[in-house]
Amino acid sequence: MAKRSIFDTKMMSSKIKSANVKMFPEAFLGYFGGPLFALIPNGIINVFLTQYWKNVLGLNSWAQTFTWLMPLLSTILIVIGNLFVGKLIERKPKKAGKARPLLFLSIPLIAISLVALFLAPFPFDGEVLKTDGTALITLIVTAIGYNLFYAVAWPIYFTSHSALPNLSTRNSSQRSFLATLVNLAQVAAAGVAGMAGGYLTTLFRLVPSEQDSAYWVNVVKDSDGSIISYDVDGARLLADRQAANQRWMIVLIILLSILVVGCLLEYFFTRERVTEEQLANQNSEVKTTNTKKVSMSTQVKVCMHDKYWWIVIIFFLLYQLGGALKNNGQPFYSEAWTGNLNMSSTIGIAGAAPTA
Repeated sequence: MAKRSIFDTKMMSSKIKSANVKMFPEAFLGYFGGPLFALIPNGIINVFLTQYWKNVLGLNSWAQTFTWLMPLLSTILIVIGNLFVGKLIERKPKKAGKARPLLFLSIPLIAISLVALFLAPFPFDGEVLKTDGTALITLIVTAIGYNLFYAVAWPIYFTSHSALPNLSTRNSSQRSFLATLVNLAQVAAAGVAGMAGGYLTTLFRLVPSEQDSAYWVNVVKDSDGSIISYDVDGARLLADRQAANQRWMIVLIILLSILVVGCLLEYFFTRERVTEEQLANQNSEVKTTNTKKVSMSTQVKVCMHDKYWWIVIIFFLLYQLGGALKNNGQPFYSEAWTGNLNMSSTIGIAGAAPTA
């Protein structure tokens, strides 16, 4: 007898028992509410991680090369991680499904990676960079957290999350409806991070910036009131950065709570009817046609010779590149103009208004 998985137990089974997709609770909780909560932490990371590196850990002042070289080199691991998860989800179907178990297993992995990303040791002692190895540990922990999140934890969650609409039903209209809800949840989660995040980081002083006039001393102005020069109160700024690093612990607890609620809703209120059908066919006495598994190298060769695949890949690359430039550049633009991130949220709201 095959060893029983924990996902085959009644406690871990789907709460959806209906043969067809229903608006509540499956569609609303499993494909909108759950993903919305689960995706908010990712939105926060995409927008504010580089701000955290610059204005809390101060990496730009003592490890500037690290801030661009580490993400660049990590791209290799991220590609490998996504390919691995893609193969993993195509394994032999189980009672709980192909995607749902991976979605559940992503929770501790995302939690560990978030802890590493936002609870790295503070590298300064007063105004001086620590020389006892703390700075090196900060870089190591940050690199581990970054790669664990983007190369392992997030691909496991997002791949399984993206596969659920297609595995939910063979009814094309119901499947399209669920896919629409999933896309809506993704847009809404990014919107919450972009529109509210700037105001909240300013309100709770999560990313103290030297461009904030609150840290300026010895300000010299000309006759019309324009600032000619100023000095930065470094001691006060670093003290606030250390305090901000501690406040991020509270933010982390909130993000983890939102993540767990979202993933659990998505896990328990979704059902893989297509996977269940495949499993039933395997267990039945009816002989089905054996399908030959296609190797990864063969799949790559086929894709590389398909011009439409290249069109999709190039479009997706440009789309993701534009989004990344916007998400990372907008807070820096706001900081340069105002010294805080309020303008970033204002721009986000103005940009979202036409699509509402």
